[in-house]
Amino acid sequence: MSTYSIWQPTLQPTGLRGRWGSAWAESLGAAKDTLVTLAQDAVTVRSVRLGPSDALERAGSDRSIPRQAGEAVDAYRARLAAAWESWSWVGTDYGISLAVGLLGWGYPAVISYAELPWDTASDRWSRLRILFTGFALWGALPWSTWSWGSRVVEGIETVDPVTARVALRRTLRQWINARDRVFAVTVARGSAIWGRFVWGSGSWSTATTTEWGPPLFGDPDTIWSTVAFGVFC
Repeated sequence: MSTYSIWQPTLQPTGLRGRWGSAWAESLGAAKDTLVTLAQDAVTVRSVRLGPSDALERAGSDRSIPRQAGEAVDAYRARLAAAWESWSWVGTDYGISLAVGLLGWGYPAVISYAELPWDTASDRWSRLRILFTGFALWGALPWSTWSWGSRVVEGIETVDPVTARVALRRTLRQWINARDRVFAVTVARGSAIWGRFVWGSGSWSTATTTEWGPPLFGDPDTIWSTVAFGVFC
């Protein structure tokens, strides 16, 4: 594509096409090229996919999606680009799973106490459990790239636990309902989950399962205003 600095000299009348006349026209064209570049930047800066990385913080502020500590630029762009979809489903199982999945560590199952009660307490009705199963889930991966129910090593299994817990608490508090609390986050790594398989088809084992519950005093990921007593968040 031609630029104004190239095109402008061709508009000069014959008497102004010499060395100095062409240089003068080229400088006028360069000024117009600068204005075009500024206009393009003014448009692309609003795009989370095309805009400069230093503009993402403002885009995140507009969408109420803060950047997580250490989050890669491309990963943050992907989360911002999905803001319409994720915010449209806020408070639902799908919306919560999507918001967490966009962190890049896998799409978890969101299980309520009513679906899978873990004790007999009557005040658990607003409690949720976030479960990274370690198995392929519908919608988690592109079609044809996995077998239904096959073992999948999720990012949550290898990420730094402190980094993960901080990001999960912040994200979950935004996307769950105000009345709800996340009782625990379970990283199952393909282990059988109590109450989710036919008796005799698997053996109960916690050897490969990690569960993150209420934060402990002094934990490096215990940040004021992001935690709640007795629950993960």
